[in-house]
Amino acid sequence: MPTFEEKVMSRGNSRHIGDERSSYRIHSKDYVSTSGDINAVQIKPNVSVGGTTGMTGLEVSPRFADGIAGSGLVAIKADPQCKGTTGNLSGGVVAVEANIDLGDPAASRTIGGDIAAFSTFLDLPSGIVHTAGLDTVMKVRAVNAAKWDGFLNIDDLNTGVTRTAAYSGGTSQYLIVYIGTVPYTIAMARNA
Repeated sequence: MPTFEEKVMSRGNSRHIGDERSSYRIHSKDYVSTSGDINAVQIKPNVSVGGTTGMTGLEVSPRFADGIAGSGLVAIKADPQCKGTTGNLSGGVVAVEANIDLGDPAASRTIGGDIAAFSTFLDLPSGIVHTAGLDTVMKVRAVNAAKWDGFLNIDDLNTGVTRTAAYSGGTSQYLIVYIGTVPYTIAMARNA
């Protein structure tokens, strides 16, 4: 069995860890601390010289090789769990938290593009045959043990995502929502 050091290989400016027989578990262990917060994995690369550098904190791109069949493909799975039947939590449970922190309130900088907590696109070539299911931005799966209370939870009316009145330009577009395989529309009024 190769050691961890033997599995670290240098390729150009990168270090590659692992071999074809191994997967890696990071901090898959019992924590015995009774107070404070535990952070199992922290990734904080820091650009410290100005220029035209872009930064991606974490890139996950699982794939099937050309000509190779398989079953499903999931890039990132978030699955918070409470094991067993007892043990209370004084706070909430969140599967994915996306906080955008752009610096001190007195900061002065220009951002030339969109700011978004979530961004997606679909690259589905016409030659791919999708035999079952839908192509949607998000899917709410069938009820397991409990139903959701609602679709969206907004803390208060000062978040910027609500208005007290509809835009005055009239309804010009409709958002498509599927329930099961039946499509529904939600009217959207445009700004005049």
